[in-house]
Amino acid sequence: MSEHYFEQYSTNKSENTLETFRFEINSIDTDILKLLDKRMKISKKIGDYKKSNNIQVLDKSREKIVIDNLVSKNSNMNLNLNEELIKNLWNNIMSYSKNIQN
Repeated sequence: MSEHYFEQYSTNKSENTLETFRFEINSIDTDILKLLDKRMKISKKIGDYKKSNNIQVLDKSREKIVIDNLVSKNSNMNLNLNEELIKNLWNNIMSYSKNIQN
């Protein structure tokens, strides 16, 4: 979508309209993309470190710790995200991270 598409909704931010909600979602999606890009760049650095130090890319115990930590944070922070969503999303994220590390 073009930048113009997003800009046209920025004028109605105070209204509770479908367009306003979509604008908010678009903004959040952009933030998520930027954070995922940052995460993948760090994953690449981890992969380089692991290669230099003869460390296996796959670390199931670390993956379990990451997911358990996120599920716990979700509960402790009262975020109310579905646990399966967290697990599935981070399993996908970590899968791509491992691909970058190889």
